[in-house]
Amino acid sequence: MATRHNPRPNRSHRELPQSTLPEFIPGKLLLKIRPEVLRGQAANPHTVLASGGLAPASASLHESLRYLLDNAGLKPDSITSLFVAQQPEQGIGQLSRAPMALATTAREASAADDSLRGISLLHVDHRKLTPTLLKKLRQDDRFEYVEQAPARWLTAARPSAAPAIDAEWNAQWGLRAIRWFQASIPNAESIGVAVLDTGLDLNHPDFANVPIDYETFQFTKSDQFGHGTHVTGIIGALPNNDAGSAGVCRCHLHVFKVFGDEMLAGRPVVDPEAYNAALGACLVNDKIRVLNLSLAGTASSETEKRVFQALQKRGKLVVAAMGNEFTRGNPVEYPAAYDGIVAVGAIDAAGHRAEFSNTGPHISLVAPGSSILSTLPTQSNAARAKTNYAAWDGTSMATPHVAAAAALLFAKSPNLSGSQARKKLLAGTRRLTTMPKKGHSPEFGSGLLDLAKLLQ
Repeated sequence: MATRHNPRPNRSHRELPQSTLPEFIPGKLLLKIRPEVLRGQAANPHTVLASGGLAPASASLHESLRYLLDNAGLKPDSITSLFVAQQPEQGIGQLSRAPMALATTAREASAADDSLRGISLLHVDHRKLTPTLLKKLRQDDRFEYVEQAPARWLTAARPSAAPAIDAEWNAQWGLRAIRWFQASIPNAESIGVAVLDTGLDLNHPDFANVPIDYETFQFTKSDQFGHGTHVTGIIGALPNNDAGSAGVCRCHLHVFKVFGDEMLAGRPVVDPEAYNAALGACLVNDKIRVLNLSLAGTASSETEKRVFQALQKRGKLVVAAMGNEFTRGNPVEYPAAYDGIVAVGAIDAAGHRAEFSNTGPHISLVAPGSSILSTLPTQSNAARAKTNYAAWDGTSMATPHVAAAAALLFAKSPNLSGSQARKKLLAGTRRLTTMPKKGHSPEFGSGLLDLAKLLQ
């Protein structure tokens, strides 16, 4: 991603390509405790506190965590158990060091999916997180794996240079391209679509009377950068309300603010705790059928891969952006490159691959991603001068077209599994003149999203 809508007075991050951005979040570690270490633990850490005892497995694990305390700057209150069904009443930071490992494992024992049991996010001193320390942790047989938390960046390429007078044309070319006007559009209000992004302006008139659940975690409710509001508008902005843009479908929006208002390397970067909490919430919420991820990064993650596999097992469909770095080395980016993900590239109004849109054998299909008019927050700020509506470019803009199409598909056929919906999405495309006559194209996947064909 190269987010060109400038969140600071300087323009330094405009020249910073994705390949030069940090691959990982400084000082954030993801680790998974082995199942055999988790067995035999006490169900309630407070019972152990009262008795002063430690289960043998937890005592062993404590040695590992003590190593992190002494050598990596780990603080007792900076461990977050991920994907747990329930959190204890008392936080880990309030417990003494001795039973800390037991408290951690007790929290992790009730994971929402067996494959995710025992995964924690740790905050350590990034200056001490050396290759030698990582190697030492990975040699610890109490851990199934240890990895640095991957950085995920927004995948809007830049605000479009299209003039404001073309707003109505911009609003409609993408809908025309996917044959929205020719399709029989079902009401998808019963279908939950999750948007994991920078937040949402609930006061925007295009979201009036739209069913929305909004989770901001520890962050403010405002969408400072506007990216989440823009992406959400492409999915579900109200049509036919005399306002400036129309979304693809009417669905139940579940918006999660997983980017804080702070930046890394001059760019908004995902908060790993909020991101994993949002993925966990999507995992256990049966109403959410589709996830929209207009974000990407070049580092893969075992934790991320596992949670997407768990989501797929529960019949959910993950739609993710291919990334915008074609002219900067065309790197493979995640989560789009994981198996089973619907990976979305972008085309322009002429039907060509958008110049920024990444390519690769993992691409699924393409959708409109250049000069896409959508909603912005109604108030300006230091990060963003434009308000209400703007046309932006990016695979971030192509991805929500496909996520919304998936919601329409589930509305039409509620009993579809996620994998079945993925197959139908790829079959519900049309080949572009610039594609080979047959077979998969590394530029366009199976072709351009075609709602009339998909929903026939």
